[in-house]
Amino acid sequence: MPSPKKLAARAPGKFALVGLGASGKDPILVARDGAIILGLAGRPIQDSKPNPPKRFSEVSASAFMRDVEKREGRVSHFYYDTTKNITIGVGHKLEKSELGRLRMTWRKDVPPIERRAGQTASGKDVHDEYKRFDRDIKPKITQTTTAADQTRYTALQLASGEADRLLRRDYREHRDPANRDFTLSSLPPDVQMGLLDLYFQRGPNNFRTKFSKMTDAIGRRDWKKAGDESSVSNGTANRNTARKAFFERAARLYPFHRSLTKKRKLLDLLLNSSSL
Repeated sequence: MPSPKKLAARAPGKFALVGLGASGKDPILVARDGAIILGLAGRPIQDSKPNPPKRFSEVSASAFMRDVEKREGRVSHFYYDTTKNITIGVGHKLEKSELGRLRMTWRKDVPPIERRAGQTASGKDVHDEYKRFDRDIKPKITQTTTAADQTRYTALQLASGEADRLLRRDYREHRDPANRDFTLSSLPPDVQMGLLDLYFQRGPNNFRTKFSKMTDAIGRRDWKKAGDESSVSNGTANRNTARKAFFERAARLYPFHRSLTKKRKLLDLLLNSSSL
């Protein structure tokens, strides 16, 4: 078998001999794209383990929240989203148990309650609005009904600062499980944004199981494949496309994933070529 030293001499544009192994005898061959190939004396050339992943700064809460608002919009009243969940603020899925803590005021443009316009709504007001919305409005909602279309069914709006409070809480509730599952600082910023968006839309429960193919691709640092597996079946096409774009940009900027197939083909070509 040709030695790594001879292989390096035969294909200088592809490989470079950079030194000897721990024994002082085993040459180390490095592919020009950064993958290390170790040539052990008397043994075939083998692919080494990949380099340790680069560390990144974690994306800020404000950067993520700006991106979410760009995609979700900001709606101050109750509305049904595309999956018929009652939602408010910046894409916040509203649970009935939250109503007692939700600060809302009467809208100024809704007659005949103008005498209460701008006043703080009571807990009973909020519960009554939720019940009426859930009972009377849900049958009228279709896939094409927008949040703006649903304004006329509401009389209350979020108090100042309440949408931001809910969004900050949503960020924490989705960032923490995402970090436990993937260690965000080990991933490029665009991959972090794509993951956080997916956690925001699908929730953290059994995430790695639900998106096992994407999880495997991230483990291999194959960002493009991870993006291909990041679509949500009941999500909008635009949202899926935007999320996939994060992973595709990471693949261009941080091409950590190295396909071994091409290197093996090159080695086979060199090994099977005329004697060196």
